[in-house]
Amino acid sequence: MTECLLNNEHCFLEQEAWQKVFVSAIKETPTITDRSEIVITLLMLKCFIPGYFADVTNIIFNTQDGQALDPRNIASQLRQLRADLLKWHGRYEGILRRTPKIPPGSAEYDSHCKVFATYLSCLIISSRLLGALSGIERLELEDTAQSLAEQMFDLAIEVKDTSVATSLFMAQTLGVAQATKATTEVWKGKDKAENEDQQSSNGIIARWRLERWCKLCGRKLPSNVYAMCN
Repeated sequence: MTECLLNNEHCFLEQEAWQKVFVSAIKETPTITDRSEIVITLLMLKCFIPGYFADVTNIIFNTQDGQALDPRNIASQLRQLRADLLKWHGRYEGILRRTPKIPPGSAEYDSHCKVFATYLSCLIISSRLLGALSGIERLELEDTAQSLAEQMFDLAIEVKDTSVATSLFMAQTLGVAQATKATTEVWKGKDKAENEDQQSSNGIIARWRLERWCKLCGRKLPSNVYAMCN
C-alpha cells in the first residue's frame, strides 16, 4: 500500500475480491492482534487511501485519468471514507475501554501504537484530500489535519523509549504528519498567492499547493506534470 501511495497508483487490495480475503483472515482474540476484526477492518479502509490520493492528484494536475473523474463524486467518496474512519475509531475506543490497561512495552501496547498511528495517517490524508477538492470545507479540515498531526507527534514521543520496533514504525508514519505540518500555511493560502484559489469557481486547490505537499511526502507526480512545472 505504501508503494502505491508513493507511486501515485491505486492499490489492488481495494478490489472486492481482496477485501473478501481480508475478511476471511479475521481471527478473534482477547487482545489486539494483526488478525483482530478491528485491525483488519482498518486495513481494509487503508487500502483505498492510495487510490484516492492518485485520483485527487490526477484531477488537480488535469492528467488524462483525471479528466475522466468527477471531482464531486470523489469528494463524496472521501467524505464517506472519513465517516467510516471516525466510526471505526469510535468502535476502537470502545474496545480499549472494555479491556485492561495496556502496559507500555508490551506486545499489546506495540500493536495499539501501530494501529492508532495507521488510523491517524489515514484520517490526515483523507482530510487533506477532501480539502483539496472542497474549498468550502478546506479550512475546517485543515484544522482537523493539524490536530491529528499533533497527536501523531505525541504518540511518537510516547513510544520512543518503549520499543525499538514501534519507534521504527512510527518514524515511517511520521512522514505524512511532518509534511502536513510543514505545509499548513501553504494549504490555507496564507501567502502571496492567497487569493489564487478563490479565483477558481470549482473550489479545487491550486496545483502547486498539492505538489508541495506531495514532494514532502515523497510522492511521485505524473511525468507530464513535471514537464509542465519545470
